[in-house]
Amino acid sequence: MQISSVTDIDAEKMVVTGLGNGALHDTADLVALGMREGHVLTVREGAVPAAAPPTNMERLLGNEIQLLKKDGTSITVAGLPKEGVIGLYFSAHWCPPCRGFTPKLAEAYNKIRSDGKALEIVFVSSDKDEGAFAAYHAEQPWLALPFAQRGLKNALSNMFEIKGIPSLVLLDAATGKTITKDGRQVISADPEGRNFPWKTAGAASAPAAGAGLNVNALAAALQQATQQKKTQQEVQREQGMAQMTSRIHRCHSWREMCRLWMQCCFSWLHLFDSSMHMREPVQHSWSVPANVQT
Repeated sequence: MQISSVTDIDAEKMVVTGLGNGALHDTADLVALGMREGHVLTVREGAVPAAAPPTNMERLLGNEIQLLKKDGTSITVAGLPKEGVIGLYFSAHWCPPCRGFTPKLAEAYNKIRSDGKALEIVFVSSDKDEGAFAAYHAEQPWLALPFAQRGLKNALSNMFEIKGIPSLVLLDAATGKTITKDGRQVISADPEGRNFPWKTAGAASAPAAGAGLNVNALAAALQQATQQKKTQQEVQREQGMAQMTSRIHRCHSWREMCRLWMQCCFSWLHLFDSSMHMREPVQHSWSVPANVQT
């Protein structure tokens, strides 16, 4: 049972003044069995306060992920803004269009934040190694998903259907809904953030915060992608085996034809040789005419 508010009586007791769905986070653990309006609650000394519910970004990225800052320090996902816009920036240093867009995005990021608007971006790297990731992130003013989180990176790419980079997905920090998957176009059209938080950019088709934006859904998406990859590999393997079998059959067919041809040749040679041995020699006789003197 959760308590919305209490009223202090003294240091050891509190009285319930309202019941609701909100969690109580600023008091000690309370004995609340049989609780009702006006019920006196006894505070158990040294008890642990109730845990805060996970934020939408924690449901999306996980509550144990440490997001890296440019200076080498880090924050938890819970430290992301609870209001405003959070962008997931899929990019890589080896990608020329990314290197062209990143400075423009950084300029817009700094301008919008300097106006007091709640905008945060998380770099999701497609770099080939951690060294390239670190060097590229050093050029960016925002946070980054650790390079080691390859599984989460792949799951996010699958969830938001990332087909190419650079891609910028803009999320409503308060609800977890996807504002738009084409944040690159939004920033290019409005680099000063005059239309921030861009709620009309595509929120109508956005999934609800509870509709799949969680670690379990990400894991399922990753597993499905892995299974599809395995299936494709199996199909390719089967096709390769079929081609090899066909070649072997053709090879056997040619060998069989050669063998039959050689047998035919040997048979003809044997028949010819036999006929030569069976033929009798022709006897020639000559007689001398009577009028010829010898």
